[in-house]
Amino acid sequence: RASAATQALFQERIAWARAKAGDGRGAERALGEADRLFGHRRPGDDPVWVYWLSRDEMDVMAGRCATELRQPKRAEALLRPVLARYDEAHARETSLYASWLAEAYVQLRELEEAAAAATRSLLLSARVNSARGRDRVALVRDELRQHPDVRAVRDFEALYRQVAA
Repeated sequence: RASAATQALFQERIAWARAKAGDGRGAERALGEADRLFGHRRPGDDPVWVYWLSRDEMDVMAGRCATELRQPKRAEALLRPVLARYDEAHARETSLYASWLAEAYVQLRELEEAAAAATRSLLLSARVNSARGRDRVALVRDELRQHPDVRAVRDFEALYRQVAA
């Protein structure tokens, strides 16, 4: 009896769990079902706690799943437009989403873009004091540190040491 938006949110979480387990087909099925359900939502039927679920948030979850499944082109295509619409008012969310974009850029070997997205994530996560944000930035840092020959990566590392210290 859950609303369509609530069911879409549940399907997104199933997609994320499937992506984390490496089940690309299962993740795609769940994302497809989430999209279908979201298209049938009636906001008046939704509980108040599902207020934040939007098309952008649906794209972010699909982008996160794509990053996890090592589909970086798809992840970048989903995450970049959403991040272009998010501003400093959404600092915590933007920090997290930028970290997944940075990870996708690392997978694409677009290291300057990865460092730029990681820098945005780092600065925003420091502003909101988010443990989850810090963990995501640290994960991207570990991936970037494998490319010390890239100036943007070295600049990010220097900033990381300054901000995270």
